[in-house]
Amino acid sequence: MSRRQYARKLPARLSWTPPEGRPVGDAVELSVFLEGEQAFGSTPWPQVATPDPGSATTTAKANRKSVFLTVDTVANFVVGREYWLESIYGEPFLVKLRGIDTVGNRLKLDQPLSVELDPGATIKGQRWFFDIPSSDTEESYRRLRAEWRYEFDGEQKLYIERFDIVREPFFISLTESEIEVYDDTFGEHAGSLGRWKALIQGANNDVYDALVSNQVYPDLMREREILKTATASALLALFYAKSPTHKEKAKGFRERFDKSINQALTAKTHYDKNGDQTVSSNPGDRFATGDGYRSGEADDGRDSPERGAPASYGFRIG
Repeated sequence: MSRRQYARKLPARLSWTPPEGRPVGDAVELSVFLEGEQAFGSTPWPQVATPDPGSATTTAKANRKSVFLTVDTVANFVVGREYWLESIYGEPFLVKLRGIDTVGNRLKLDQPLSVELDPGATIKGQRWFFDIPSSDTEESYRRLRAEWRYEFDGEQKLYIERFDIVREPFFISLTESEIEVYDDTFGEHAGSLGRWKALIQGANNDVYDALVSNQVYPDLMREREILKTATASALLALFYAKSPTHKEKAKGFRERFDKSINQALTAKTHYDKNGDQTVSSNPGDRFATGDGYRSGEADDGRDSPERGAPASYGFRIG
């Protein structure tokens, strides 16, 4: 799983979604560590995370197959974010917000309701947040460890994820016209709702994982446009994999993705190997082994001990 990346010298908003598939208790605590139990930054850990402020109650009946919820407030809701919807009978649903009607106090859902909802149903955010101040992001780090502690069904739980703080976080944006360069029928299959855009992050994750598993950090690559083909191919593979009639097409784009990644790994592109804006075009310099790394602790980008990955360390990288 790709690690999240945050930009140096800016506040870093950590966000977390419970993995259980439904809301957790009223309090979530966060701690962030470097190596072992060494605390990160100047913040005294643990800290109480902030819940998503989006919360409302339906004020009118919503029919089955409707995409609208009339609620008492639309404040703090965010289009594109997922929310927990619970009927007055305790039936839980995970819904995604597609639009907000501020005049009529209505929330538009991404998909039609599968049941009829009586007034009094609740909808609320499922994410938790914590803002790391910019004073703690002056330097770059790899594999910082975030520990989210919470209660679920009366049991204390721990969820661990890792993240980086880097000079320029990696992300390749894609437009529909750019994707059609690689598949001229994409627009016909994608439709007008733009739901394919939800796959852009997944495509970026595939590129990130493929490069970092070969000890190449894409955020240090200066000419990222050479990764456009790989990112578009990853997105198309994900897109067509959902269709039983396009499995072979998905396979073809996956093969193109693999080929594009191999080309990127051997290209003599400029690579800022230590994150200090000193670039090299030597492929042998692609892995950052500069100041702040512990000797012999290579990072293959994975968050488990598999395939030779190191233990859970946070590395300062400049």
